[in-house]
Amino acid sequence: MTVARRTFRCEPRGKLYGQLLDYAIGQFYTGLIVVRRSEMINESAKAVLRSLDPYTTKDEIVSEWPGTILHSDTARLKQFALEAESVAVLKRAAVGLYDWQHPGLPEDLCLMRPDGGPWLVSIAHEGDGYLDAGSRELDHLSRIIPGLDEILEPIDTIR
Repeated sequence: MTVARRTFRCEPRGKLYGQLLDYAIGQFYTGLIVVRRSEMINESAKAVLRSLDPYTTKDEIVSEWPGTILHSDTARLKQFALEAESVAVLKRAAVGLYDWQHPGLPEDLCLMRPDGGPWLVSIAHEGDGYLDAGSRELDHLSRIIPGLDEILEPIDTIR
């Protein structure tokens, strides 16, 4: 499948953020969040991590994740199943994709496809994010999520 990368011209917030998360349930199976300095996160970030514990499929120390490469540091990456309950945690924790920033929340929410490739990526502290999707999927998304194509801008084709 050829995947086209679309960057967000503006942050998916509110209803649009929620609709993207809802679409991912049952489609892409896993989410990722990152904690770079666990001793410095606040109680709301710790509560989100605890709430996602029942859905956690992997918890590891890494130096890169979609959209980010650390050259001289590591971070804790938590991978979790995307189910209605875990998505509810994500919706309660944030109203927008770029809310996923230290110290109030874990960083850089990403949603991953079953093949391990990214679908929705955020580099929240930079106010940056993108969606990797095929043309059929983009057409489908634009029909079921009104306003999505208004905030997406093509970047390139990646495979």
